[in-house]
Amino acid sequence: MKKGGNFGNRSSYRAVSRTKSQDDLHHLKRGIRVEDKNERDRLEALTQFKNLLAIALERDQARDILRTMHIQACLYASVRWNKRRKLKGNDLLDFHHAAAALAYCHAFFTERSLKALITQHHLALDKCYKCRVIASVDEAVEYVTNLI
Repeated sequence: MKKGGNFGNRSSYRAVSRTKSQDDLHHLKRGIRVEDKNERDRLEALTQFKNLLAIALERDQARDILRTMHIQACLYASVRWNKRRKLKGNDLLDFHHAAAALAYCHAFFTERSLKALITQHHLALDKCYKCRVIASVDEAVEYVTNLI
């Protein structure tokens, strides 16, 4: 492999993609940590993880492995696609909160506009990640009461 982990080098990617099995994708699920033993080892490890990421994308598993990134990208793209809606600075913070909740929680309490964005038919992120999105106080109270 080329020094520095040039991801653009398709031949090194193909060589790694042939040798890596489905089980190797567990590295992405666990999280990636590259220790600074020496620069050469660090660059080689980064190259391997880039290749694993490419394999996950190629096998259509990135949505599950990279949940937070998938949710944020979907929300951002949806806002940018809608020419009538302007992207505000606060939207990005809302997208971070939504990504954390949708990916790892059973319910997400938010405002009506973000709920509408999340539950749009073409996104359906609430269904994709099996997270109930609630935008009213009464519904939130009912949800929490049912938990108790």
